[in-house]
Amino acid sequence: MLASRKTRFRKATAKAGFDCPVIEGRDVIVTALTASVATLDPTHSMMNPRLTISDGNARLDALVEAQHVPRDDHTRHYLIKNRYDVELAREGDVWVITRNTVDNVWRSGDSAVLSLV
Repeated sequence: MLASRKTRFRKATAKAGFDCPVIEGRDVIVTALTASVATLDPTHSMMNPRLTISDGNARLDALVEAQHVPRDDHTRHYLIKNRYDVELAREGDVWVITRNTVDNVWRSGDSAVLSLV
């Protein structure tokens, strides 16, 4: 099970022309991300994951491609490729995401698809 404490989309969203604050706290993160995709049919694919584990901590680097399509208009889309830099800590039997920084590598399509939410 994964729980998250802090997510940073600032670099990625700034490149797309959006302003996104650092999101802190598992419940806040889940609520914010669930609300942000409520009107979309999103798909996500993770590629090239690299995981390093050391003394109860771990670091994951991966590329994540995310396609966002408005649920009521599948003729529009916004496709983004992001680099995820994730720090994790072991808490008992659970790995907890302590920090997740997302930076955009490239994007295509209609960025207004994300501004609908």
